[in-house]
Amino acid sequence: MTWLIPLLCGATIGAGVWLLVREAVPADPHLKSALDRLAGTSRPTPVTLDPAASLTDRVGAAAVRYITAPVIPQLTPSRADLDLIEKAPHTHLGEKVLAAAAAALAAPILSVLAVVAGLSVSVTVPLGAAILFGVAGWVLPDVEATSKARAARADFTRAVGAYLELLAIERMSGAGATQATEGAAEVAQSWPFRRIAQTLQRARWAGKTPWAALHELSDELAVPALHDVADIMRLAGAEGTAVVEQLRGRARSMRGTQMSLERAAANDASTRMNIPMAATVIVFTFALVVPIGMQALGMAP
Repeated sequence: MTWLIPLLCGATIGAGVWLLVREAVPADPHLKSALDRLAGTSRPTPVTLDPAASLTDRVGAAAVRYITAPVIPQLTPSRADLDLIEKAPHTHLGEKVLAAAAAALAAPILSVLAVVAGLSVSVTVPLGAAILFGVAGWVLPDVEATSKARAARADFTRAVGAYLELLAIERMSGAGATQATEGAAEVAQSWPFRRIAQTLQRARWAGKTPWAALHELSDELAVPALHDVADIMRLAGAEGTAVVEQLRGRARSMRGTQMSLERAAANDASTRMNIPMAATVIVFTFALVVPIGMQALGMAP
């Protein structure tokens, strides 16, 4: 393991040189960041916590002032992902900090236990393991949040398809656009319907139209299907258009798309199930063929 120390030193020097070159090379400033700096609002707003807040919330609220988590495409959850799974950004950052710290501390603790057991452990081993474990602990909450958000977004999209059918029924019964939009959201008690109903209720108190509120909710949660609902109901409310067939047609289209996605997921699951079976067959084949081949080679002149 003598190669680990030069490797870490070289990586540190390389990272420092890259940061110096990155700061020295001219770059186009980001307009929003420049305006925030001129306005004095570039610093994150302090998080106000409840006295009974958990350790994760407290650590995240303290870390958000000093740490800006790097964004890794396809891995780091967006603000819409966190909003969809109802997790505050500072809570997520607190989970990352605690997971990274716990994982990094696990390496020296295991090394101490190994030394107590009589094993010889080099100093470089716990150092390298602490770095690797810390990185893994930092990334693991991102993977979990992204996976939960993907599943929640799929559930929400399916609920929007049912919401379209309920809107069509409300319109067929003679309800107005606003009444139908709010009434259809109060039929079911699943969490997507509760989220839509709460958004529409706040919009009514704020004096907004229901379709404008659905547009905002679609942007907040990154659920494009809600845009279609808002556009169709805007036509019904602003122009008095008969939208029953449009609602049903869009619901059928969404069901067809969802069935195609679920069929593809089922095919992928079936393919993944074949891999362990094929691996088992290969192992048994080698177990049978290798002894025969070795015996044949041993008998060869």
